[in-house]
Amino acid sequence: MPQNNRSIKTGIIGYGYAGRIIHQQLIQATDGLELRAVSTSNPDRQTEAERNNLIVYPNPQELIADPAIELVVIATPHYSHAELSIEALNHGKHVVTDKIMCLTTKEADAMIQAARDNKKMLSVFHNRRWDEDFLTVRKYIGEACVEKPRIIKSYVYTDSFPQPGRWRSSRAKGGGILSDWGAHLIDQALSLQPARVVSVYCDMQYSAKDVDVETWALCVLTFENGTRHIIETANDSHKRLKGWDILGSSSRLVCEGYDPQEAALRRGETIPDSVQQSGFTGLLYTKNQEPLPLNFIPGDWTKYYKNIVQHLLHGEELAVKPEDARKVVQVRELALQSASNNIIIKTSI
Repeated sequence: MPQNNRSIKTGIIGYGYAGRIIHQQLIQATDGLELRAVSTSNPDRQTEAERNNLIVYPNPQELIADPAIELVVIATPHYSHAELSIEALNHGKHVVTDKIMCLTTKEADAMIQAARDNKKMLSVFHNRRWDEDFLTVRKYIGEACVEKPRIIKSYVYTDSFPQPGRWRSSRAKGGGILSDWGAHLIDQALSLQPARVVSVYCDMQYSAKDVDVETWALCVLTFENGTRHIIETANDSHKRLKGWDILGSSSRLVCEGYDPQEAALRRGETIPDSVQQSGFTGLLYTKNQEPLPLNFIPGDWTKYYKNIVQHLLHGEELAVKPEDARKVVQVRELALQSASNNIIIKTSI
């Protein structure tokens, strides 16, 4: 473990959008982390990293072999997460990998075993546990403002139509809207429920040519307590939409909007300080009362990396455990099987 009086030297593998815009800025804003190096084979991004006073390695293995690096952040395409994580863990590094953790539960188990064997931390960047809408929904459910939720629907519609030749448009490489935005929504669904998932059903539609990933997915998780959580994702929408619709025994909560933190990071602003305006609107409906506007809780993605520091330096409980991220992978696996065979799959997750 790093000593408490110094920062954890960190390297990022992958310097594309996620590495540069999301991880780099959050790491640099976190006391206790020192971003030292990145790995990228892209010449333009290498130049940008050098301008940011970072050591640049042209391949991941060189960064992993750097003896000064203690924490490796993997911000590469989904299909590479397992191999790179295991390699870094076997070199004695702590690892944060972007979501989705990996493509199969077999890969997830191998990653978790490598972390255990090497006595190193493994976590997955499920940053949207700190989104404004999710924090607000969790608060209203936790305080029983929405009594006994029976049906929970969370949805994301984007206009990022799949393009041939890109890894996000390839099933084998972990592409598809369910594996992208859907991974966040699955993680949120599992985080809201103390009960186990007992069945998974998924239907998919394919409307893009020359790609083998869905443009729409509807996934229904049935929990042991009877709650149904419906996850809907689409990337051929006329505009970007995101929201919740929760039906309780005597109330209903609806909200819509996008968390403003990612847009702030794209502008190069610090979060949460620069995020002044909520990205959401919402109402709570109850019987015999006028609808009440929701009191939203501001999101704060910086809490993810603050927890990583507190875990490594002070033994705080890890917020996103690899075993929890494995469940997201398992649900995705079952959803793909369900959609392929048009069946409900019984399980216990």
